[in-house]
Amino acid sequence: MTPSPEALAEVAARLAALAEAEPHREICGLVEAGPGGAPRIVPLANRAADPAAAFALDPADVLAALRRAAGGAGDGPGALLAVYHSHPRGGAGLSATDLDQALCAGAPLLPGVAQVVVALQDGRTDRVCWHRWEGGRYRPTDLWRRAG
Repeated sequence: MTPSPEALAEVAARLAALAEAEPHREICGLVEAGPGGAPRIVPLANRAADPAAAFALDPADVLAALRRAAGGAGDGPGALLAVYHSHPRGGAGLSATDLDQALCAGAPLLPGVAQVVVALQDGRTDRVCWHRWEGGRYRPTDLWRRAG
């Protein structure tokens, strides 16, 4: 399930604000579908040894978020749409480390779940990219890109 372009624009704006609030570390979390399919952001703690250079989600945190969504906690049950994180000093493409974390035996660890990267440049959002698995690889789609 891919949200509408309008909903994705809202996701991009909210993720950009979260990343800009912590420009020296990688933020991370989930995007899930709430009631009616409206995407909602679920920030999770970055458990990486060096959050300025990488992100790591604790499987227990992810499982707890999925259980809350499936159990109707908060606004109601929702499906997982994407895993997001930021690159404080990199582009919006998936790094080799990102791919190692997202794939298992050459296929997505979470089938049907996109990967979203918020790229910062000098502390400001430069690009937000939605990566969807298609044809044996993640294919990027810009949700937002700084003009110029």
